[in-house]
Amino acid sequence: MNSQKPAAFLLLGGVVAACLVGPLRAELIVNHNLGPLPFGSTNVTGDTSTGANNADIYAGITNPAFNWGNEVIYSFSLSSPSSLVIAANALAGDPDFFLLNSLATGRPGLKNEALGAIKSPAYLDTQRVFNFGALSPGTYYLSVDSFIGADGGIVPGDAAFDVDLHVFPYSPAPAPTAVNLGRIAGLGEPIEIDTLVADFDTELALYDSIGAALRFNDDDERAAAFQSALRFEGGLPLGEYFIAVGGFDAVFEDAFVAVPGDESGNYALAYNGGVVNGFLDPAEIQYYRFTVGIPEPSSIILLGWAVVPVCCARRRRKLNTDTNG
Repeated sequence: MNSQKPAAFLLLGGVVAACLVGPLRAELIVNHNLGPLPFGSTNVTGDTSTGANNADIYAGITNPAFNWGNEVIYSFSLSSPSSLVIAANALAGDPDFFLLNSLATGRPGLKNEALGAIKSPAYLDTQRVFNFGALSPGTYYLSVDSFIGADGGIVPGDAAFDVDLHVFPYSPAPAPTAVNLGRIAGLGEPIEIDTLVADFDTELALYDSIGAALRFNDDDERAAAFQSALRFEGGLPLGEYFIAVGGFDAVFEDAFVAVPGDESGNYALAYNGGVVNGFLDPAEIQYYRFTVGIPEPSSIILLGWAVVPVCCARRRRKLNTDTNG
C-alpha cells in the first residue's frame, strides 16, 4: 500500500490549515527562558553578539528613523499581578531594553518590526533604574537590543549588559466607568484604534484589565492635525482592555490614573471596522472597554470539504479589497 498522500490532498490540507490559523508571521527567537519570576530580584547578563538581528525597530514605541542591531531575548512569566523594575549593574556599548507580550514581527517597509512591544523602553545609559510598571499574569519577553544609530549614520556594534529584574506585588485597580465596545478581535488578529477624525489634538492610551498602562500615542504620522492612533499588528493576548481618550498634554499611568489635558472637542473613535462618535469636555478623560476573545462557535465552519470554498472565497475578497499591498 502506498503510504504517501496524494499531492492534491497535501495542497488541500495546507489551504485548510492556512484558513484556520490565519496569515503566518515570522517570530523573534527566544535565547533564554528565565521561567517564572518570583518576587525579589533576578540577575540577567549577556551580550547581543550571541543573538540575531530580527528586529530593527519596535512598532508603536520607537522612532522609525532609528535602528537597532542584534537582540538577545529572554522569556519569563508572572503568576500574579506584578510591578517590574530593571536596574543596570554594568553596561558596555549601548543596549536598550524592550518589553514584549508576543514574538510576532512584520516588515511593512525596509525594516523588520517587533510587533509585540508594550510599555516604554528602558534606556539605561541615561537612567540606571527604570520602572516598567504594572503587568498582568502571563508570559512576557525582554528584548535586549543594541542601538546602532539613525538612518544615514548607522554604526554596527554589539553591547554587553548586567542588569537585575526586580519584581514587586501589584494590587489591581478598580475598572473605570466605560462604554462597552464588545469583542473587536480574536487572538493574533491585528487591532487598530484611532481618533484620526477629530477637531482637536487627541491622545490615546491602552490599559489592560488590572489597570496596567500598556501603550499610549500622542501624534500619529497619518494625522492631519495631531490626532492619535494605536496599532497592534500582532494582536493582543486574550482578555479585556480599556481605551482612554484625552486631549493634548494628558498623562497616563498605571492603575487607570489619567491626568486630563487642556483640549476638548468632537472626535470619532474608530476600532477594527467600528466607529463611536463622542465629545470630550475640558479636563476630561473618557474610557471605552473591549475584549480580545475566541470567536463564537457558530462562526467557525468545520464542515469537511465545505471549509475549502468558504475559506478561499474569503481570501479572494481580501486580496481584491486590500489596497495597502
